[in-house]
Amino acid sequence: MKFATRPYYYASNNPKMQLINAKDVKFEYFSGFARERKQKSIESMHKAIKKLYPQAKILEISKASPNQLGQKLSAFNLKLKVFNGIQDITASVERFFQGSKVFNNGGPFEEIIFNENIHPKKYDKLKKGCNFQGFKLFGKCYSTEPVTFFYDWLYINALKQNSILATELENYDIFTDIEFNPNKSLSCQAATVALFLSLKKAGTLDKATKTSDEFLKLRLSVIDNQSLF
Repeated sequence: MKFATRPYYYASNNPKMQLINAKDVKFEYFSGFARERKQKSIESMHKAIKKLYPQAKILEISKASPNQLGQKLSAFNLKLKVFNGIQDITASVERFFQGSKVFNNGGPFEEIIFNENIHPKKYDKLKKGCNFQGFKLFGKCYSTEPVTFFYDWLYINALKQNSILATELENYDIFTDIEFNPNKSLSCQAATVALFLSLKKAGTLDKATKTSDEFLKLRLSVIDNQSLF
């Protein structure tokens, strides 16, 4: 029997001091890439959380989610429109995120955004990137600090554009992502969903996300207050 410890997330009641709440839970983990194995791990993780919060309504956000809403909210599936200076370009959040990466030896790789035949995380040029420098999308550079800023900016704007999905999120209290391992990755879609709900509940979502500069200002101000995020 193998166990794993992973974080789960829920909205903050005071986003001026702390953007989200994050806690770890230990559960039986089922190794393997098969969807069935991932869903067994999801079920195990949710059972462990339910022992702590019996009334909690938990949503897994990933391609492996047993819930259709959770699948639709995967960054690989959630669509976003971004103006490129000429027209609106529509692609998944993951394509925009990966296609905007810049390294010493290449990037951004906008072909990831436009070509659906390219896997956004397995693109050869991306894997060969050395010394990550930052993000650049359609000529605009984005801050690399806080480390999840650009990912959050893309994902939250996608939620704003997909209002029906965003509204459905309000039926849930806790969010998980079985694909996310904090020892290997930085950005987590479940965490960003909790952030979105924190801002929405506080009535500051539109102001905080009016521009990327406004959003960066918010992120930096809360970090100054020792946010867990």
